[in-house]
Amino acid sequence: MLPQVNADELISVHVKKGTNLIHLARDYCTSRTAWKEIAQANQLKEPYIIQENSTLLIPLRLLLTEGLSAQVAYVSGSVELLETSGHRRTLKSGEHIYTGQSVVTGSDGYIQLIFPDKKFTRIEPDSQLTITYLFKLLDGAVKAELYLEQGRLVHNVKKKLKKSDSFNTRTAVSITGIRGTEFRMKMEDDSTNVVETLRGLVQLKNSDSQQVLLKKGEGSRVKQGESIAPPKPLPSSPVPPQLADVYRTLPISIKLPAMQDVKYIRLRVAKDTEGNRSVIEQLAAPDEELLIMSLEDGKYSAFFTAVNHEGFESPAAQPVSLTVRTVPAAPVISSPKNAYTSWDEKLEMRWLRSDQAEKYHTELAKDEHFNDIIENLVTDNPAYLTPRLEQGTYYFRVKAIAADGFNSNYSQHVQFSKVAQPAMGKVEGSTTEGIHLQWPVIMKNCTYDMQIAKDIHFADIFTSEAALTENSFTLDSYVAHGTYYVRIRATLENGLQSQWAPAQKLYIKPEPLTWKHAVMGLSFLALIAL
Repeated sequence: MLPQVNADELISVHVKKGTNLIHLARDYCTSRTAWKEIAQANQLKEPYIIQENSTLLIPLRLLLTEGLSAQVAYVSGSVELLETSGHRRTLKSGEHIYTGQSVVTGSDGYIQLIFPDKKFTRIEPDSQLTITYLFKLLDGAVKAELYLEQGRLVHNVKKKLKKSDSFNTRTAVSITGIRGTEFRMKMEDDSTNVVETLRGLVQLKNSDSQQVLLKKGEGSRVKQGESIAPPKPLPSSPVPPQLADVYRTLPISIKLPAMQDVKYIRLRVAKDTEGNRSVIEQLAAPDEELLIMSLEDGKYSAFFTAVNHEGFESPAAQPVSLTVRTVPAAPVISSPKNAYTSWDEKLEMRWLRSDQAEKYHTELAKDEHFNDIIENLVTDNPAYLTPRLEQGTYYFRVKAIAADGFNSNYSQHVQFSKVAQPAMGKVEGSTTEGIHLQWPVIMKNCTYDMQIAKDIHFADIFTSEAALTENSFTLDSYVAHGTYYVRIRATLENGLQSQWAPAQKLYIKPEPLTWKHAVMGLSFLALIAL
């Protein structure tokens, strides 16, 4: 529910030299007779003497005022304006917020407001802040009061307030007053809030009008119905972790420093070095990994703060640069698949084309760490043809190059092997000794298919064997002499099969002549002679 602007709200007005009640009524109020109510409100009696350089309280309804507004300087994420009517709408940069209106941020919402006279307020996620009043008196004094219903904010008053100005922030349990400072205010729950001074002094009051002055580096907690807790020192700022020059992929993993007596470390990422244009924040325990799951490409500032076990938060450490560039992404290799085996002398590598890439840088190496580079080339096309390869294992990777010269990460490397085509040396046999063939081992645990044919086209198959586990073949039976043709192919464990090796000739020699053949020949001639 929105806090209502109370017409009887008492506004402090600075008393200048030579001023009396009648002058106050004449210069500040809607009626010259308002001095009577002013006297009553301040419990003044005749002769109504007032002290110069003091303050008097005047009901808001009696004052002549000029309404002012806060300007929306920056919006990120889900941020809405809540009208006095209860209507909600999305807020945009450049808009103005007036008395009675509220700002509501979502879980990813940030907004930076600019109040008159260089007063800046950053409202953080899951917060609701209402302008209970914001106006200027006839003497130029600016009066502002805000109400933080939930969440967190940071006030930064860069220009010291004049004595007649006021800039107060209320919660359900406290009110803060400042003149020139920077401090945080957090609602932990409906009945507890924390105030932390980062610069200058903050005057903190509770509902019982108890007051505490918080100096730079001090914080206090206020609970409903209790006295203000004594100021405590804020924890020390963490030492920012070392960040990469550029993060080329998401999520981003950041190793946080170890810190004693710290519950967690907060990272807030902003688009500017002052931290006014926040976009995200993350929490993680010290000495753990902090993950940024989503962040648009760009240059940012990273602000690290430490939160102790009492809930007090340190000033931010000096911001460190955070650069994200995920476009173009590392190329995706489409062929060949990893652990591919090739019998070809050359192999073509292909990857998916990126519209954000102008060129590609390829590397071919003999080791997975790419220390033994065979070739590296820059190409315009998403393809690369290797040079002639010897038998062995190779590794390939590629990265994209944008038009501005930015290099993506390398792709996941692809491993492939070049194996020799099945081949045999000189092959021959004889009608008496049969056939014995042997060829080089292609790879471990592979099998071989072998065919012997009477013609080079292997239409007339003489014999064939499949899934031979040895790199040899023997046929001891009689084979008629003549010319045959032999070819083999290999099948790997993963089912990948080579082409048939080029056919080779197998010559089967005739049986050599012996004395038996001579006797038989002479006998045959004798029979012819008879």
